[in-house]
Amino acid sequence: MPWVTYQPHPPASLHHHPEPAITIFGIANSIPTQLDNFRVTTHCAKGVSSRLVRQTIIDRIYNATSPYDNFPPAHVRSLLRIKRLKGWGSYGAVFENLIRKVKPKVIIEVGTFLGASALHMAELTRKLGLNSQILCIDDFRGWPGFRDRFKYIDIVNGDVMLLYQFMQNVIYMNASKTVLPVPFSSGSALEKLCEWGVYGDLIEIDAGHDFNSAWADINRAYRILRPAQEKEGVSSDRELDDNLLGSLSVETD
Repeated sequence: MPWVTYQPHPPASLHHHPEPAITIFGIANSIPTQLDNFRVTTHCAKGVSSRLVRQTIIDRIYNATSPYDNFPPAHVRSLLRIKRLKGWGSYGAVFENLIRKVKPKVIIEVGTFLGASALHMAELTRKLGLNSQILCIDDFRGWPGFRDRFKYIDIVNGDVMLLYQFMQNVIYMNASKTVLPVPFSSGSALEKLCEWGVYGDLIEIDAGHDFNSAWADINRAYRILRPAQEKEGVSSDRELDDNLLGSLSVETD
């Protein structure tokens, strides 16, 4: 890892004022240490049947009770809009193209916000006659300052209403049997899905929009991407395919 610093300006008494120079002091002895932040050591369990994915999530996260039961709670009912969908590129042709090609039984979306793309995918799977489950990983906290743009999202005692508005959108679109929130950070949620044996046939990465967080999400998500040739209910440990990695291209927004 290079160590970088700026050299200070020369004393004011000197007549010349060169630009500050960047000096590289040295490179860490072990290049692989640069990759340590991207290494994932969690052991992925044998895959559960796609038919059991929804109940697995409800059992493990929601104490065996659907989060949509008796929704919305009384203390937030007056704060929610009947429907408020907002997304970026949520209706692009890529969604239908991939869903038609893959015919996914389980879709995992990493980064959801108000659910525009997830609900678009739910409508596409319904139109194509697919009985798909869509898991939406998001901490539903937004980002610092996001309410400067989305003032209609209320806050109650520091609790932003993103998750509740997302769930209201899902119910309005009659997708509560298809779309299920997984309200945790992308890293912790993806690792737990790996431990629980919850695999996706199609995974969308759209959480952090910087290279480091996106690349970390991609590495974790790849481990729970069900191979196309893998039969229902059967999973195996596998290493990253060199050909796939060789063709993988990552760009920031």
